[in-house]
Amino acid sequence: MEPVKQAELKSEVESALVPRPRAGSVANAVTVTALEVASSMAAMTVTKPDASETALVKGPGFEASIPGAAFVLVNARYPGQALTIDMVDRKTVVGYPTQFGQNQQWEFVPSGAGFAIRSMLPGGKKLYLSVGDWRGCEDVPVVVSAYPVAWEVEGSKKGIRIGWPNSDVGFELEEDYDGNSVNNKIVLRPTAPTRLSQVWRYHRVTTIQECK
Repeated sequence: MEPVKQAELKSEVESALVPRPRAGSVANAVTVTALEVASSMAAMTVTKPDASETALVKGPGFEASIPGAAFVLVNARYPGQALTIDMVDRKTVVGYPTQFGQNQQWEFVPSGAGFAIRSMLPGGKKLYLSVGDWRGCEDVPVVVSAYPVAWEVEGSKKGIRIGWPNSDVGFELEEDYDGNSVNNKIVLRPTAPTRLSQVWRYHRVTTIQECK
C-alpha cells in the first residue's frame, strides 16, 4: 500500500475509535448546558434596553409646539380606542374607535410648564381637557371645559402620559371586567409605569384649517 493512502486509512480508523458523547450522556449534557448558558448571555446582551427607550422627555415632541397642529391620541393598551368627546353631552371624554373625527383631534398649547390640550371640535367656545367631580377622590372623570389645565406631558418611544400638575395621577382608559373598553371613560388614576392603559400614542392629522 502506498504511504499516503496508508496514512489516510490510519487517520480514518483513529477517528472512528475516538469516543463521541451519545445523546443523554454526561459529556453531551455538559456541552448543551454550556451552549445554553452562552446563548442566554448573548440574548441578555442583545435585549438590553436602549436608554432612549425609557428616557422621558417633557412634551410629546417638537410638532406639539406648532400652532394649530392637531393630534389623535390612541390608547396603547387598546390600539383601536382614541381619546374622544362624547357627542351626546359634548362634555364626557371616552375611549371610542378611532375615526380621526374632529371630536378626536387635540391641539397641545404650551401653558407654563405644561400644555393646555384643546379640542379641535368647532363651536362657539374653545374646549379644553379638564376634570369633573373631584369629590370621589378616585377615578376622577376627564371632561372638556372652557377652563384649561396645564397638563404635565411626558413621553418616550412608547407614547405619552398625561398627568395632573405636580401629582402622581394621570389619564387612564377604564376597562370593564370583560376587557371591553369601548365608550368607557377616561379617568385620573395613580400612575403605574407598566400600565399601558395610561399610555397614549399620538398621530398628527391634517386639519380643515391647514387645507385652506
